[in-house]
Amino acid sequence: MDMKGLSSFISEVRKAGSDQDKVNKRVEKELAKIRKKFKNAAKLKGYDRKKYICKMLYIYMLGYDLNTGHIEAVNLISSNKYSEKHVGYLACSLLLNEDHELVTLITQSLKRDIESNIPDYQCLALSTVANIGGREQAEELALTVQKVLVKNTTTMEVKKKAALTLLRLFRKYPEIISPEDWSDRIVNLMNIGDLGVCTSVMSLILGLVASDPQGYANSVENAISILVKLVINKSYPRQYLYYGLPAPWLQIKLLRLLQYYPMPEDSGLKKNIHQVIGRLIYSVMKIKKGEKMSRLNALHSVLFECLNVLIHYDSDNKMLKDGVKLLGKYLDDKDANLRYLSLDTFARMVYSTHEDVVQGICTKQNTILVALKDPDISIRRRALDLLYSMCNNTNASEIVGELLEYLPLSDFEIREELVLKIAILAENFAADLTWYVDVMINLITTSGDFVSKEIWYRVAQVITNSDDDTLRKYAAKTIYLNILETSAHERIVKLAGYILGEYGVLLHDDNVVTFMDQFKVLLTKFELVNDETKSLLLNCFMKIYNLDDENSVRGRIKNLFKRLMDNVDQELQQRAVEYYNLCESGQDITQIVLDIIPKFPETDENILIAKIRSKQKGATESNIRQQKHFGEKDSTTTNEEDSTDTNDIHLSKQTDDAEPSNNDNNLLDMGENTTNNNNTLLGDLDDILNVPGLADAQPTAPPQHTQQANELDIFDFGGSSSQNNPPPQVEQDESGEIVNEQAEKEAEALYENLRISNSGVAIEDDLIQIYVESQFKDFRGRMKLSFGNKSNGSIEEVRSTMDFPRELEVTKTATSPIITQDAQISQYVNIICKHPFTDPLKFSLYFTYKHKHYRFNIRLPVELHKFMTPKHFDGSTQFFNVWNEFGKKDEHMDVIKAEGDILDIKKCEEILRGHNLSNLSSFDKNPNNLVGSGEMHFSEVETKHFVFVRLQTNPQAKAYRLTTRGDHPTTTKHFHESIKKHLN
Repeated sequence: MDMKGLSSFISEVRKAGSDQDKVNKRVEKELAKIRKKFKNAAKLKGYDRKKYICKMLYIYMLGYDLNTGHIEAVNLISSNKYSEKHVGYLACSLLLNEDHELVTLITQSLKRDIESNIPDYQCLALSTVANIGGREQAEELALTVQKVLVKNTTTMEVKKKAALTLLRLFRKYPEIISPEDWSDRIVNLMNIGDLGVCTSVMSLILGLVASDPQGYANSVENAISILVKLVINKSYPRQYLYYGLPAPWLQIKLLRLLQYYPMPEDSGLKKNIHQVIGRLIYSVMKIKKGEKMSRLNALHSVLFECLNVLIHYDSDNKMLKDGVKLLGKYLDDKDANLRYLSLDTFARMVYSTHEDVVQGICTKQNTILVALKDPDISIRRRALDLLYSMCNNTNASEIVGELLEYLPLSDFEIREELVLKIAILAENFAADLTWYVDVMINLITTSGDFVSKEIWYRVAQVITNSDDDTLRKYAAKTIYLNILETSAHERIVKLAGYILGEYGVLLHDDNVVTFMDQFKVLLTKFELVNDETKSLLLNCFMKIYNLDDENSVRGRIKNLFKRLMDNVDQELQQRAVEYYNLCESGQDITQIVLDIIPKFPETDENILIAKIRSKQKGATESNIRQQKHFGEKDSTTTNEEDSTDTNDIHLSKQTDDAEPSNNDNNLLDMGENTTNNNNTLLGDLDDILNVPGLADAQPTAPPQHTQQANELDIFDFGGSSSQNNPPPQVEQDESGEIVNEQAEKEAEALYENLRISNSGVAIEDDLIQIYVESQFKDFRGRMKLSFGNKSNGSIEEVRSTMDFPRELEVTKTATSPIITQDAQISQYVNIICKHPFTDPLKFSLYFTYKHKHYRFNIRLPVELHKFMTPKHFDGSTQFFNVWNEFGKKDEHMDVIKAEGDILDIKKCEEILRGHNLSNLSSFDKNPNNLVGSGEMHFSEVETKHFVFVRLQTNPQAKAYRLTTRGDHPTTTKHFHESIKKHLN
């Protein structure tokens, strides 16, 4: 197809090189010429029309949009010249899609060419149908394609095209083929002499079998017959010999087909299939050093498919053991692909009913443990899956111990999965529940950030459902000793709140640990944990109050409830009020309400298995005996839920390397709530230990607690879809990243709320939400950033950067680069304040959604007052003596008009608390005046910095007078300006 005009145009474009302006001018000039020629298309010769269409295709390949010439391409299809028809079909395949309005015009031409007896025309039309493949074409042409496929006079080349075209249409529209009408005729095509046709037909049959195995059961005999012909009889054309292996791709498809059906009952077929597999395995076992890589790849591909058939049949003990030997060698191979496939195959083979096969796999345990440290993360995942699958009563203690040792060294990407699997194995194979308690407490203590809420829920369930008070006492004592550590993780504090509340009485009665000691250690953790954990600890304190017959700690607990009755958090306030009133109501009603929690129903599914099943959902794992999913890579198949007993932990494996859903990856789990429920004031702890889905919470503000809620969810993915929301106002900056200026503007208002609170939404739009939770003590701070995906797809390439003042030392943890739909991931930021500072901590989040790059720029709520510790005084005299000592050397004073001419004392108290100042409201002679004080520590400053605040009210003037004194100008000015800003 020599066209000088086309060659000349391509040469001129290439000569322009990287000068895009020249390229654009030359392309525009050519397009103008083409449009002019097409205006008088009736006068164009077929050659010229073909030439101009080819130029258009080249321009299209350069990335330019075309708005002309489509109809000329359609007209070329009707030509009787092959070269012109070829260009017409090529142009239609590239320029048209299934929804294009011109597709209707070519459907009849396609049908006419497919039904013709000219093989070249048939192949062109079939390729075009496969490329465009819309519903209209599928409904109109599927029957025609099927007829051409089974027609005796159709050439082999056309049959191959027809089989693949039909597969393409079937994958998009499965209803176009009815097995009862066509299955026998399609299966008979396997017996055709041409191996190329047989390979194409096998691709079609695998796609059909994945949808309806019963309709094509008669294909098994044909598949075995072809395998015998290729492997045993060595009857095949020479051109299908690939590095000494006959038609390896066809062999793989035939072996894959066998895995959809049980072992044939016919003894002859059984013998034949065992002979074929035995011969193939033997051919791999006698491989010599120095074999060409292409031959090795082909042999190994067929080998692993043979092993999949053996695993599926699970009948030939000898060949399975040979397979174990081969796979054992591959575990030490240099080729990472072989190591990966060996581990993956072992993970399925370990379910064999032959004990010696399973035992043979278990002898490779040390090698598998070494694979956990392989540089390739996919191999590490497969090794973890295999250890999880091969664990039994004999080796459970050793495997769990090895996994616990490996846990601190494991990758961030697999650590949550590893923690979950250790928890399941420890429970499933625990010969002694005290061992289980030790393992779980060790797990929570060492890897608390990766322990999901379901894990500690399950520990509580197991201990509660045990009738052994010795176990309960052991668990309570062990947990108590662990929370004595100053670095005890919040997860272990939660578990302690539940266990000591229920079974701490066993320690007290035996004089092991008194109620007072239990209360003191839990109280030291109270101010360090989030509000959800505080709610759980209040439950525990109320239980201790009820069981403390000696009144050793009741007074202190009651005072704590009284102090929290005006807490800013609604949930804590409600609990404190109800528990305080319960303390006042008398012992009888308290005994009824605070009775020991009953056992959990034994019929409930293990919540850890439910969690790992949820990770499995939606992922595909081929060749697993439990799932029977062996179709083509992109065939239209559906994974059935495993119908096996849900308590069989071995069936709950993590599949493949798909990104896990991060919905429950709450490292501090600050997003849970243990609110009241049912008829009790304490709340049914059955709700606390349930694992409900995401609740419907408004994402634009911190969630509000209600009596009906059983979870405090940060994100709402169950409400209105983002499709119904108006599109965000976004702009693209010079870097090519999309910045949502409206969302960033709204984030400034949200920031003001976060300045005086420990949690809340920092920024959100229709794609993503960032929720911030923070804890500060002395000069240290820790912040959790939760990134929630609100879009209709995955958010990818997630990364973040920070810009912070030199007076701070800031580090952040790694985070997952992908957020799947309706999921959230977390990132931790650790802050050390070295000196007083004034500049903000700036945070930028970068991500990609649907191939577009986005950026969020926000300020993180890290300001001087976050590091303040309230300072208390014994009385007003002491406070004002210190106040006067500081004098007016570093004093700031302002008169502030009250908002709406209303003096809101409650609001003033909240502002002082939000700045971590002690509220010394009773110290001033005027009961409507407030005073507060605090002290600050810095890591590189030996002396403390003090701040004192006096807020005086003037009802007549409807104004406040704010006076701030301190010993450092930066801190004093910051507190004064910050409080003043919130009073305005």
